[in-house]
Amino acid sequence: MVDALLDVLGETAEQAKERPVSMGEVLDRLGDAGFSLICLIVALPFLQPFNLGPITGAAGVTFMALGWQLARGHHAPWVPARLRSVSLSGRMWGRLLGLGRFVVRTGRRFTRQRHVEWTSGPRGNRICGGLIALGGFLLVLPFPGLPFSNTLPALMILSVCVAEMEEDGLLLVAALVFLAASLVYFAFILAALFAGGGAALDWVQDQV
Repeated sequence: MVDALLDVLGETAEQAKERPVSMGEVLDRLGDAGFSLICLIVALPFLQPFNLGPITGAAGVTFMALGWQLARGHHAPWVPARLRSVSLSGRMWGRLLGLGRFVVRTGRRFTRQRHVEWTSGPRGNRICGGLIALGGFLLVLPFPGLPFSNTLPALMILSVCVAEMEEDGLLLVAALVFLAASLVYFAFILAALFAGGGAALDWVQDQV
């Protein structure tokens, strides 16, 4: 499945040199390749440290919908029209292709089939789907402009996707680590806001 994703990204990057290609077109090309492939391609833009504004909310809703569908055992994924309509340039698709290749190369150094029952079958679907939906919920939390508010949930979702595609249940432990890091980070920001008001958030943003 991972190789299929890279093939789609490569074809998209070439086509996007002539015209913008929408996210919906790419998702259609993936077809029934699987929920994790779609979640992975949607998660890639959020690995950078800066908030992507309204796109973040649409992606978060998408992850929650896809996670719920996966946990419920659905076979055909559905994403909101707002996200499907987002078009990216050839340069951006090229960056996503490079990032996807890096993720695959890095993941394959550490992954192998372990605890397959955690990532496959109805039980695996419930676990992976639940974690993806939770990551989507963290993405839609109202922290506009906050550095890394996208990155940590995206890393969590990415870990789940690679775990499912490579049938490596131990990678779900990494997903839980990123979940814990996200919760600690958001809790710190909320505590700082209550203690110091808006000045605390401005200070955090100025440090990046």
